[in-house]
Amino acid sequence: MQLDNLQPGAIRQHNLTVLIVDGARTVYRGWREPGNPDPLLAVVPTAQQPGRAILDRLEHEYALAEDLDGTWALRPHALVRDGACTALLLEDPGGVPLESLLGAPMELGQFLHLAIGVAAVLGKVHQRGLVHREIKPANIWISPP
Repeated sequence: MQLDNLQPGAIRQHNLTVLIVDGARTVYRGWREPGNPDPLLAVVPTAQQPGRAILDRLEHEYALAEDLDGTWALRPHALVRDGACTALLLEDPGGVPLESLLGAPMELGQFLHLAIGVAAVLGKVHQRGLVHREIKPANIWISPP
């Protein structure tokens, strides 16, 4: 699916990879255009008719693009609105939400490596004067070992 050319209802009608459903938002993995191997993440309201609060949140996240560094954050690529469909497109460096690794015991070394990485990224977020407000495993993206 071409995420840059989003059509009304397109996210829900195409066979994209669902990475996570987190309350009011669903995160999909898709591609910019046919033949372009660079993936994007699409954050889409889960509801067919999302409330103003979720749309405002997507707009706010898009507005942070200049404050985020792609080495430690998923940077917004575009905010696409087409009819009733709105999606925040993010650069996709790969990886998965931390939530997908939970539920099974984790080796201590892996846990410590992840914990140190998360703490370092939060330090960078705070150095930029940003406050995340929703730090949870669904919002922490990692590259699996």
